[in-house]
This record gives sequence, C-alpha cells and structure tokens, in this order.
Amino acid sequence: DLVIQRNDLKCDKIVAVVAEFFGYSPQQLVTKTRNPHVLLARQIAEYLAFRLLDCSLIELETYFERDRCTISYSIDKISKEYAQNAAMRSRVESLVRLLLQNSPE
Repeated sequence: DLVIQRNDLKCDKIVAVVAEFFGYSPQQLVTKTRNPHVLLARQIAEYLAFRLLDCSLIELETYFERDRCTISYSIDKISKEYAQNAAMRSRVESLVRLLLQNSPE
C-alpha cells in the first residue's frame, strides 16, 4: 500500500522529484501539453499525489489544473499499469524511494 502519512511531503515536492526523474522541469508537468512523455510523467505525479498524500480529486484538480475526470483517469491508468507492468511498478517504487529519502525524518 502506497499511502504514507507525512506532513513534510507536498504536491510541489512530488512534481519536482517526478520531473527530475523524467528529465523535465516541474513547470512542464503542470502545463497543458499533450506530449506523451510529459503526459506520462504528469500522470505518475498525479497518481503519487493521490496515493502518498491522500489528496482528494478536487485538491488535485486545483493543483494540476485538470478536471476531476482527467485526474481520475490518470490515477486509474497508472494504478492498472502498476499492478500489471513490472517496469511501471519499478518506476513508481523508485520514485517513492526518492521522495522518502529526500524528505526530512
């Protein structure tokens, strides 16, 4: 289970770590681009924010400037890929480790 209760972990931190992991700027992840590579990174950031921060869809909608249906689709997509695809599971778990090691205890 990926839900982690940490007061020091925020959406900004998740976006920054995911962006760096994929070689983008944090700003690229929150823009309206439909570039498939940036889109995947954004979807993973939305998934991690939902799972790790236990954010509501409304909170994520506001932060990522996307509608709830889009956010929900992203979370479902990454969740399914996480369950079925070892490469996706490895990416997500690597990102979680990076987020936790970069967070003060």
